[in-house]
Amino acid sequence: MDIAVSDNSGIRTTSAAYLIDCFPGTQELTSANQNHISKEEITVWAYEYITEKQIAKVRTSRELECDIRREYLQGAFTDLISERICEIGDLDQLSLCGENVSKERELLENHIEQLKKRRSLRFEELRLMTELDAELPEVLTSAKIFPLPDKIEIGIIADDVRDAFHRDTDVERIALQKSMEYEKEQDAIVSDVSKENVGYDVRSERNTGEIRYIEVKGRAQSGEVILTENEVNRLRQLGDKAWLYVVTHCKTESPKLYQVQNPIDVLETKEILKQIQYVVKEESWKKHAC
Repeated sequence: MDIAVSDNSGIRTTSAAYLIDCFPGTQELTSANQNHISKEEITVWAYEYITEKQIAKVRTSRELECDIRREYLQGAFTDLISERICEIGDLDQLSLCGENVSKERELLENHIEQLKKRRSLRFEELRLMTELDAELPEVLTSAKIFPLPDKIEIGIIADDVRDAFHRDTDVERIALQKSMEYEKEQDAIVSDVSKENVGYDVRSERNTGEIRYIEVKGRAQSGEVILTENEVNRLRQLGDKAWLYVVTHCKTESPKLYQVQNPIDVLETKEILKQIQYVVKEESWKKHAC
């Protein structure tokens, strides 16, 4: 089963963890200005970008498996048929000496024909195993996701942390780039998983064997950072392997990186927005950063 999300960036697959960052609305929300995508459009997109790729992957794996089986069966049947042919040869030698072996010879010839038919049947079964037919995917359900209304945000969030809620894609990009560059400088194998909604942004495997699962937060200058419930739960689960990288002054020529190991265990977090988001004070993450 896959989950697809449609927004201003188009349609794409995402992790089921994406839904953890959402919660049921408490008031009537209008979708008059929201772009609506039909179930048919989702189905066509899913077939092209999910089903066809899955079919191609399964077909490649199945063909490899069938090739191995075909090679094994070819050898096994060839050996069996060769043995029967040798036995017929032995009977022919006895026939030259005057013995009546016609019945035994007929049985062996029939056995050879049976083996050839069984071989053809097994090869046909292998051929059919590589013929895969895909059906259109079924859309099980859908949900509309709205951003948090401003009046709810204003009523709940204090002035000193409200700035942390305003997303800046340039700041996020710079923070992620700075964090990955730092890890690469440590001769680590670095993977960007920020689009996969797995609860962290970067997976880094150092040549010492250490693996870091890194959540990256960026600030144009400095200040509080916001963690979602999905991020909090995942980082808590990862324990000492979890790291929070806070990159400050992203809009300057010298961004600064702070690293906090096992952030959920050591940092002070304040729950806001019904367990959907948590704020980490600047003095808290700076106190525990290395």
